[in-house]
Amino acid sequence: MVERADSGKSDYRFLLVGTEIVKVEGECTGQMLSELFPDRERYADIWKQYDESCSGAIHVRHQNLGWKGKKYIEYETVLLPLRGNSENVEYLIGTAYAALLPD
Repeated sequence: MVERADSGKSDYRFLLVGTEIVKVEGECTGQMLSELFPDRERYADIWKQYDESCSGAIHVRHQNLGWKGKKYIEYETVLLPLRGNSENVEYLIGTAYAALLPD
């Protein structure tokens, strides 16, 4: 679960990260997306997923984890927008699937 935390540029705080995701990506509960991926141009596909989801889109991303030094892992994520008390998307809830690729 991710909270939208706008402070000038849009940013996102990880509120709850599941155990299996932590095994693949490492612990990031409480961290900001900008801490994990500060270079927005280099990681544009990741930032685009979060930004578009906060615009109300359901976003699916499929890639390998080359950005984590784990090119052998196929990775799929889905982010779903959640509106709070206002009309704005305040939270995202997501799921991820990782599978080892054959050598």
